[in-house]
Amino acid sequence: MSREPVETTTTPGLTSFAEGVRARFEQASTLSELLRQLSAQMREALRDPGLAPSDHWVYNDLDDLFQISAGVSGPMHETGPHDHGEHWVVYGVRKGAIETIRYERLDDGSDGDNAEIKPVRQYVMKAGDVDVIEPWGIHNQNNTTTEPALNFVVRGYVGPIWRNRFDLEGKRVIRVGGRD
Repeated sequence: MSREPVETTTTPGLTSFAEGVRARFEQASTLSELLRQLSAQMREALRDPGLAPSDHWVYNDLDDLFQISAGVSGPMHETGPHDHGEHWVVYGVRKGAIETIRYERLDDGSDGDNAEIKPVRQYVMKAGDVDVIEPWGIHNQNNTTTEPALNFVVRGYVGPIWRNRFDLEGKRVIRVGGRD
């Protein structure tokens, strides 16, 4: 279902970036190839100071193939362990630093209300760094500093984004939905 893009303002850099993302959808024959191409495009875009019209905005592709957004992660902000369901994310840091923790699920996922996960990788992303979060990839992103961090994100996007939030101590899964 086609609709008008939603954005706060635009810049030539953002328009070019969005056109490049759309072109990569047409060029890539696999998800792995698409994500590799988008990661390279993101790294290049993060060096463009004129890319983002502001610190907070959202651009939705006309055909719902993807969403591009920019945002601020405030000082000491933590997302908590979550996934993006069947959607993938290419995440870039424009300014500041974001600590990322990746998790693996220890249970088989058959119980929709309960999950046991454990951290398997922890790293800090700094300005210019890019990360790919594949569908169902459980992660937690934290700004552990006293300064805001600016992010730039491309999300695979077809319909509402349903995700899971994970309660580590209670070993619970909470399904939440909507677009963001």
